[in-house]
Amino acid sequence: MKKNLFFGLMALAGLFTSCSQDDAYAPPTADSNQVSMSIGMPADFVKTRANAPTTFPSDHKLRCILEVWTQDGSELKVRQEQPVTAGAANITFTFELADQGEYKAVLWADYIAENATETSGHYADKYYKTDNAEGLKKVSILTSTYTYTDQVREAFTAVVPFTKGATAKNDLTATLVRPLTKVTIAEKNAEMFAKCTSMTATYTVPSEFNAFSEEVSATATYAATYNAAPVGGADITINGKACKILFSDYVFTATDGTMGGIELTFTGSATLKNKSIPANIPLKRNNWVRAAGNLITADASGYDPNLTMTVDMTTDWVNQDIPDIDKAKVGDYYYEDGTWSSTYTYDASNPCIGIVYEVNADGKSGKIVGLTQIENIDQKPWSKEKIVTGATNTTDGRVNMTTIANLITSGSKSWDTYPAFKWVTEQNNNTGNWDATTDKWYLPAKDELSAFYTAYDTYGKDNFNAKITTAGGTALSNIYFYPSSTESSNTQYYHTQFNNGSTGTQDKINNNVVRCIRTF
Repeated sequence: MKKNLFFGLMALAGLFTSCSQDDAYAPPTADSNQVSMSIGMPADFVKTRANAPTTFPSDHKLRCILEVWTQDGSELKVRQEQPVTAGAANITFTFELADQGEYKAVLWADYIAENATETSGHYADKYYKTDNAEGLKKVSILTSTYTYTDQVREAFTAVVPFTKGATAKNDLTATLVRPLTKVTIAEKNAEMFAKCTSMTATYTVPSEFNAFSEEVSATATYAATYNAAPVGGADITINGKACKILFSDYVFTATDGTMGGIELTFTGSATLKNKSIPANIPLKRNNWVRAAGNLITADASGYDPNLTMTVDMTTDWVNQDIPDIDKAKVGDYYYEDGTWSSTYTYDASNPCIGIVYEVNADGKSGKIVGLTQIENIDQKPWSKEKIVTGATNTTDGRVNMTTIANLITSGSKSWDTYPAFKWVTEQNNNTGNWDATTDKWYLPAKDELSAFYTAYDTYGKDNFNAKITTAGGTALSNIYFYPSSTESSNTQYYHTQFNNGSTGTQDKINNNVVRCIRTF
């Protein structure tokens, strides 16, 4: 079985540079408070830079930071910085830690100016600010030096929990990974590329990364603007086709996610039109995403709903000729790790969690329906009371879930008042609340439920149900009215009848068989 989208984890690399300059390192004695840690770089970084780099980008050097926090993050115990020596064998930190207990070693490496010197234990930051009061809990983009130059904005991180006992600890190791996705946008049409002399790309990226929790800030952003000639250079191969690079950037990514929309303007030897790249180019930490389309045109402008972006993704940030990621299809099995496949394979460590029923234009995102539902014996009413809740959104069930959650939070209600919604929260392993930031399963809105029925009917009800049951789920029933999360009045809500797809309303206090959906 071939699972698509994300490629395998990188092999561990050969270790990188020692910054302590001690040629003969002696491990601490058995009764010492000393701790030592050996750190390696990503495999492709080492491989493509001749085992360990003998040189760094012009006028730059690599700097590594170690912070040791109590496991709960309440107290910073150790902070050290070291410049990395080009061509050496590994990065080694040694430090004193007298108190026994549970800790987290938090690591960060980035490029700084070659002539940067140490002041009070800190080397001047170049592209990322690392000396906020929160330390590596708040690494932020330095917008004054924001650059699109390849490699210099690479950065690396790792978190290693450990226990310090009564004796020395000298067995700590870590392999750094990038907390970034490298995103390359390319043009498929070489003839149109040759007509372009300058371009501007505007889009928004996250601007803060918490290296302790490995989370990207949901609120801190930076409005990025690339304004220069297209990069061009040697062709980049995307889906087997030679393309020309327009620009690249490095985007903070926690695990995976999607890019927002990108607005492009072009000038050149012809009258070139503006272009909008829709949102949802996939992002995955420590991966290189390459997206190409027919972006430079003279006969179209603005957002093109038929614009197709071909996307490759790899953990190897240098080799370009890799297989393209197959696009998702309706009926594909969707797995917990964010991959999909047209064939089913049982894997207890990576179970199938749903079936794809809607695929966006990029082929890498869409919606899935869950494998389970509330059965006849345990049907749930939409609500146990007849009041106006305000859950009236017809296109996004997540909004309605949040409305019900806010109603509960602000009043005397509980999730038990809204049993259908409560069951959905439980599918997120969350029995007491709805978190719009992290919870993924939700009760579909009226139009989403109708769209799901259309996909279910078009694919073939028996065929779709066979997919669900093959994955160990419960087939949909054509005799039921499935509820949406959209209310129509104080007493009723919208449902879809699964024998013919018609939309109607019924009393909120009636029992239902409930199914939930999520995006990918």
